[in-house]
Amino acid sequence: AASSYNLAQNNYNNLLITSNKDLRQAELAAEQAATGAGNLDQTTSEALKSADIALQTAKLATEQARLAYENRRTILEQTEKDTGTNAQLAAQTTVDGSGTILSALNNTLELDRVSGGNLPYSSTLGALESQSLTTARAVYKDAKATYDAYRENPPSEVGARIDAALNVVNKTKQTADAAKTVLENTPSSSALPMNSAAGLSLTSLQTAVSGYQSQMNAAVVQLNSAKQGLNSVGLNNDATLTSLEKAYELAKQQEASAAQSLENLKAGNKTQIDNAGYGSRSAQNQLASVKAKLDAQIS
Repeated sequence: AASSYNLAQNNYNNLLITSNKDLRQAELAAEQAATGAGNLDQTTSEALKSADIALQTAKLATEQARLAYENRRTILEQTEKDTGTNAQLAAQTTVDGSGTILSALNNTLELDRVSGGNLPYSSTLGALESQSLTTARAVYKDAKATYDAYRENPPSEVGARIDAALNVVNKTKQTADAAKTVLENTPSSSALPMNSAAGLSLTSLQTAVSGYQSQMNAAVVQLNSAKQGLNSVGLNNDATLTSLEKAYELAKQQEASAAQSLENLKAGNKTQIDNAGYGSRSAQNQLASVKAKLDAQIS
């Protein structure tokens, strides 16, 4: 009987030791599961915070890119409008100047006549080279027709208007050049002396025509500059806006990517937290089961 009791006692003690080990293991598993769940909560919270900061930064970058694009577009549109307005003004003023010069040349040399003239010095105009006057009248006729056509129906598109104005100005300059040749082939006379302190002279007419030539040269430079400005502003606008538009589109894509990353992280974190919670509850249930088994054994 004593031997049986001792054996039972030993079995009981061994069972208690085993049960206590199981209990401790279950407690450790429960503690580890709870700690892991807590750490996961902290880790996922920090990851979400970082992802949200990345999204807010991307949104700010998108807004800045949008403002840069729209502000630059507004500026360039105004610049293009101002350049176009200035070009139209240049065309108008140079054509008006051409008309004034054509009228002055006609009044000076009667270029609208086919032959003869009513000026006191008509008979001597281009007398040293008769073809010079014929040529000047033909050039004037062409220039006057070009001028009248422009005034009657100027092109509506600003680039075409500049080209048309250049045509008028160049033909007016050619008329002034031809007039200069006429005067160079005109001998002085009593009606048109070489110099005169009180009245008209050949020298004064030559000086006036030289002034017209200079005005037309300046007008050509002015119109070419306006034309270059139109071409440049168009090219610069296209290149600048294309670059800013691409930057804006890229910023929107990066914002969308950051938003998607945040949503993916939220979904992944929820799965991890759910799994960690399930593991923690399982460990707690296992601990409770071991405790209940131990209590039953002790009882």
